[in-house]
Amino acid sequence: MASAIPIETPDCFGHFANAFRVLEGDDEGCLLDFLVFSASANKASVVSRIRVRREFLPAIRDSISMTLTEVSRDTPCPTGVN
Repeated sequence: MASAIPIETPDCFGHFANAFRVLEGDDEGCLLDFLVFSASANKASVVSRIRVRREFLPAIRDSISMTLTEVSRDTPCPTGVN
């Protein structure tokens, strides 16, 4: 029987993306950036960047489109979310 390994839980774990963008890459692929966007500061910073083959972009777009909805700046955040 395996023994338990204690795992420390930090107070804050990384940055979570709330936006993304697609950038031109080379002939075979492009870059997909995941960003933290601040509407109040009107700027964004890259959390993660991956290279994707162009033929995967339609599937990525379709998957994201099915799960996300656009919200206006006037939409209130859910309770407990900053």
